[in-house]
Formats: sequence, structure tokens, C-alpha cells
Amino acid sequence: MIPEAGPRFAFRRFIREELMPQVTARYNTAGETALIGESLAGMFVLETFLQAPEMFDTFIAIDPTLWWNNRQILKTAADTLRAFRPVFKPAA
Repeated sequence: MIPEAGPRFAFRRFIREELMPQVTARYNTAGETALIGESLAGMFVLETFLQAPEMFDTFIAIDPTLWWNNRQILKTAADTLRAFRPVFKPAA
């Protein structure tokens, strides 16, 4: 079993602390954020949703590699989702 695949924690930190502030500073944005990924990137989307749901408003995981790491994300997701309290933003 391989516990980690690449520097995903550093990548998530980079997105939160460096990339997102640069994008909002340089471009006229709508204030809504989304993360989308397919396959292994889809797994990153799911993991980000479970570990840092406040980072994005929308998460789209297309065919995530749920089998990775002996299906570890499926084993831990249920407990995380039971404790999850979504915050719904009213439509403008």
C-alpha cells in the first residue's frame, strides 16, 4: 500500500496560498470557485472536498481513481461525510 501519491499536500497549499490570491488579484472574478479533475486529478478533487471543503464552492470529480491506495478514500470518507455540515450560500 502506498500512502501518498506525489506532493498533493504541497499542491493544495500552493493553490490556496499562492494561485487563488493571484487569480483574484489579476482577474475580474465572480467570487465563486470550482475544482474539477478526472482520474487521478478526480481523486485529488475528492480528497480536497473531504479535507478542505472550504477551499471551493463546487467540486467536480470525473471518474476518480477510487481504487488507489487499496480504496483508502472510501474507507475514510463515510466518517468524514457523517460529520460534514454543508454551508449553502443563497442564490444572488
